[in-house]
Amino acid sequence: MMTWGVVSLLVLAGLGWLLLFANRRTFGWIAPAGAPNITQDGVVRSTVWIPTPSGSRIEGWLYHSGGAPPVIVMAPGLAGTKEGPLERFAWGFARAGFAVVSFDFRSFGGSEGLPRHDIDPRAHVADFAAVIAHVRAGRIEGVDASRVALWGTSFSGASALCTAASLEAPAAAVVLHVPYLGKPAQAPGFVQMLGYVGLVLGEMAGDALAKLFGAGLHPVYIAAYGKPGEGAFGASRDCPSRRNGASDHSFWKALPETYRGGWRNLMLVRGVQHLDAIDPPAALSKARCPVMLVAATHDDMIHIVDTRELCAKSEGDIRLVEIEGGHFDPYVDPWFAPNLAGQVEFLRTVLGAEARWTAAG
Repeated sequence: MMTWGVVSLLVLAGLGWLLLFANRRTFGWIAPAGAPNITQDGVVRSTVWIPTPSGSRIEGWLYHSGGAPPVIVMAPGLAGTKEGPLERFAWGFARAGFAVVSFDFRSFGGSEGLPRHDIDPRAHVADFAAVIAHVRAGRIEGVDASRVALWGTSFSGASALCTAASLEAPAAAVVLHVPYLGKPAQAPGFVQMLGYVGLVLGEMAGDALAKLFGAGLHPVYIAAYGKPGEGAFGASRDCPSRRNGASDHSFWKALPETYRGGWRNLMLVRGVQHLDAIDPPAALSKARCPVMLVAATHDDMIHIVDTRELCAKSEGDIRLVEIEGGHFDPYVDPWFAPNLAGQVEFLRTVLGAEARWTAAG
């Protein structure tokens, strides 16, 4: 039978593990070499750097085919980067006569910022705003800075929408692609959220304790993606498994083998406490511009019923387009081409870009 002394030691050991070791990871970052300019079908992709008030710079890719076209500002979804499936959309929009600035949020991909993979919707809104301000200030040559549209996908749909609602000068349009709008279909359960809270509190207490001794600790991370039941923050039947990283869905197979700046299936746990810091449902009625919302009818990350109800209740020019498929299907064939064509048509109508889109891409 254990004595109280042994029990106390076990409790202290468990507390020490929580404060100093639980889920703490090294996630270094080495600034990637500059990406070379690429030309395809008359479109040139080049790198642009956007400053932010934090001092960390955002890396963006400018897609431009000449003239003075309107601009689409694009950002990736949860823990994503501007590489892979997002590139197909960017090239497609540019071939249609738009300029595109596709960027990585701070602490992701080629953008600066430490610690890495910090998912904070408030920071994401600030990054969108910084890129838009950069464009509107005339710091990107050869574009019509008076016509700027926002494009957000999945988790970045919320930040794109809230950015649009916060701009002093309204955006010309917003496209929300299979967007998270504040109500996930598979929210972490009570036990999982309790674990996140414990990790957040443990990280804060452990960091404070280490600081007393002049030491620093690695940040605490959790899994960003996984199958349902695997304890990942973002869960879907089409996500790669946390156990072996495997997924049969072509979305994941289209991702690059090596990411700019490195990538791991991780996100800072501290970001969980800020998820409700922005209000996408309220922003949908405050965007003050046409909004196209592309939703997947069999999405197991965002329920189509919730999206329909939100659109029905919201005011303003909101155009809901439904695609038969799951969350990741609209990014890939055979859904991609008609999906892109519909978005191009919407953007041509509201932005007035030259109609020269083809199915290439």
